[in-house]
Amino acid sequence: MKRSNTDRLAAPAFLRMCMANFFLFASVYVVVLLQASCTFFLLLFAVGMLVVGPFHAYLGDAYKRKHVYLLSALLTTLAGGAALVNVHPTLLYIAALLQGAGFGLAVTAGITLAIDITPSEHRTSCNVCYATVARLGMIAGILLPAFLQGVWDVRQMLTLSLVLGALGLCFAARVHVAFRAPIGMTLYNMDRFFLPRAWLPAVNVLLKAMAAGLLMPLLFLTEWRVGAATLVAFLMLQTAFAWTRLFVNLSQHCQRGTANTTFYLATDLGVMAGLFLFEQGGWGDALMWPLMMVAGLMLASILLYVLATDAYYRKHRVR
Repeated sequence: MKRSNTDRLAAPAFLRMCMANFFLFASVYVVVLLQASCTFFLLLFAVGMLVVGPFHAYLGDAYKRKHVYLLSALLTTLAGGAALVNVHPTLLYIAALLQGAGFGLAVTAGITLAIDITPSEHRTSCNVCYATVARLGMIAGILLPAFLQGVWDVRQMLTLSLVLGALGLCFAARVHVAFRAPIGMTLYNMDRFFLPRAWLPAVNVLLKAMAAGLLMPLLFLTEWRVGAATLVAFLMLQTAFAWTRLFVNLSQHCQRGTANTTFYLATDLGVMAGLFLFEQGGWGDALMWPLMMVAGLMLASILLYVLATDAYYRKHRVR
């Protein structure tokens, strides 16, 4: 089957957005893992993501979506590198809040752009691909601090985060997006933020992501590094492959972006929650406890899917 002119034009643009997404997530998670020992940072980052959520739809409607993405990705990158400047700790906490807000906006704007530049018949498979690339970026971002510890100091790692963010901006800047007339969204609404119909699958994904977050600090322990990295990669990539389509199938035609954002939100908040639990636990050398929590979360996610989510999905899917 011959590819249409639309497909030929869309493919390079989609590839650029995938690369921008990869570098955005890698840049952010380098900082997240470096700062994870400060649980207040994790809380502020998560709050930033949630606070901007209800404004996603308005910003994407009132302004050019590409500009929203570029500015929010730039804010994310600069806020992540704020620790390179010797400032008052309060300003670093504000930077964490701004980084979370910028990241939340950039993720949603990026999803919208990736959908806009993709032919309608390929959008679901492209959603899966885009989500998978995001998790590959996240995996790269958490592995870099772990494997470069003792070789690079924190300032060098933060500089690397800035470079990764800049690379993502370069790729996104080269994406052409057709003009779309505004439809008059209200300032504050749940569109492009949270899909109520997907609340139960979101809990499933949250539990799996929490397990991955609990494992991430083990990357800094040489004897656990390979095993933890392998399991985190499996959990994140399997989630992207298996769950993106499920969220999309629970959405109406005009809710595809909202479904994808809900999936990303559940995943990233789950990771933050897992990191928070590990750092708050004060486990010391008693690592069997967090490992038991990982096993419990994975088992809970499986049981929830088998006993409730699968039936819920079959009843409420609309695609």
